[in-house]
Amino acid sequence: MIILRSTPGPFEVMFMLAAIVGGVTILFTSYMTVVGRTIPVWMVLYIGIGLVVGGAMSLYGILTKRGVGPLIERAGLALLVILFVTYTGLIFMAVGVRGATSAVFFLAFAAASIARMHQINKAFREAAEELRERGAE
Repeated sequence: MIILRSTPGPFEVMFMLAAIVGGVTILFTSYMTVVGRTIPVWMVLYIGIGLVVGGAMSLYGILTKRGVGPLIERAGLALLVILFVTYTGLIFMAVGVRGATSAVFFLAFAAASIARMHQINKAFREAAEELRERGAE
């Protein structure tokens, strides 16, 4: 069984909780935001539900370091990257450069998610190499 040895940082857990809460907030209050009023309802649902699902998957993977947990975390992070990049584009579409501050935070979160996905990939490569070495002995 593969167990990732990294300890989740407080930022990881808090950002995943923020994604879940943010998704619920988008679903129930999107009609009050500039971006929510400028995009179709299906896109609001896509982003809101996606944040909840991606955040929950990632949080599950963070808390479950065994078996498929890291793979579920990686899948959740991939979903969040897509959503944050999409939302960044929507911010610029809705308010232009005035949304740059928000966009920077969403893009930074996407970049951090990509970095975490690379860490998970590296851990799996190292575990596979270790298993190959044990098998050769």
